[in-house]
Amino acid sequence: MSSSNSESEASNQIAAGNMEFQQWQLPDVTQASGIDANLFGRKTSLIDDAEQEEIFTPPTLADIEQLQNEAAAEAREQGFEQGLAEGLEKGRLDGLAQGHDEGFDQGKQQGLEQGLADSADLIARLEKIVIQIEQPLSVIDTQVEACLLALSTNLAKAIVGTEIKTHPEHILSVLRQGIEALPVKKQEVVIRLHPDDASLVEQAYSATQLERNKWIIEADPSLQIGDCFVASQRSDVDMRLASRSEVVLTALLEQQHQLEKQLQTALTAEIDKAAQHKSQKRLETSDEQSVPEPA
Repeated sequence: MSSSNSESEASNQIAAGNMEFQQWQLPDVTQASGIDANLFGRKTSLIDDAEQEEIFTPPTLADIEQLQNEAAAEAREQGFEQGLAEGLEKGRLDGLAQGHDEGFDQGKQQGLEQGLADSADLIARLEKIVIQIEQPLSVIDTQVEACLLALSTNLAKAIVGTEIKTHPEHILSVLRQGIEALPVKKQEVVIRLHPDDASLVEQAYSATQLERNKWIIEADPSLQIGDCFVASQRSDVDMRLASRSEVVLTALLEQQHQLEKQLQTALTAEIDKAAQHKSQKRLETSDEQSVPEPA
C-alpha cells in the first residue's frame, strides 16, 4: 500500500511540472468597455436620453382635445345606439297599446254593427213569420165575416118578415114611403102588392080616396108579404123587402168599412211612429258608440 501511494505522488509531481502558468490581472473598470456585456456575460440595454424624454413627454392641448373628441364621439355613438334602442322599444310598446285600443274600438264597433244587423234580420224574419201567420187568419176572418153577414142578412129578413106578418099595417107605411119617393106626386100611380097586402090597403083606403089619389092597386102573387112596387109614367120605386133590407145592410157595411179604414189608418200611424222611435233610438245608440272616450 505504501508503494502505491508513492507512485501516485510521483505521477502528480510529473504532471504539475509539465503545466505552464499564466499571470492573471484585474480588469480596468475606469474606462468604458466596448464589449456589450456585463460581468455575467449578458448584453446591456442602454436607454437613450432622447427616447426617455419622448416617452415621458406630457400630452399637449391638441392631444387632450383629440381625446375629448374621441371620447365624445364614442359617448355620442353609445348614446345614439341606446336612445335608438329605447325609442324602438317605446315605439313598439306605444304601437302595441295604440293597436290594442284601436283594435278594441274597431272590434266593439263591428260587434255593435253586426249585432244591429243580426237584430234587423231577426226582426225581418219575425215580421215575415207574422205576415205568414196573419194571411191565413185574414182569410179565415174574411170567410167568417162573409158567413156572419149572410147569417145577419137572413136573420134580419126573417125578423122583418115576421114583423110584417105579425103587424101587416106596416105595409101602409111602406106604401107612403114609396109614394113620397116619386119625383112627381100628382100623377097616376100603379101600386103592386102581395094579394094579402092589397086587400089590407083597400080596406084602409076607400075607393074614393084611391081615385082621388090616382092610386091603382094591383095584386101580384109573385111578390112577398111586405113587398111594394110603385110605378108611374116616368119613374119606378122598388120598395120590396129584399131591396129595403139590402139598402139598410149596405149602409151598415159602409159604416163598418169606414170604421175599419179609420182603425187601419190609426194602426198604421202607430206602427210608423214606433218604427221612427226605434230608428231614432238606434241612431242615438250608434252616436254614443262612435263618440271617442276622453284621454
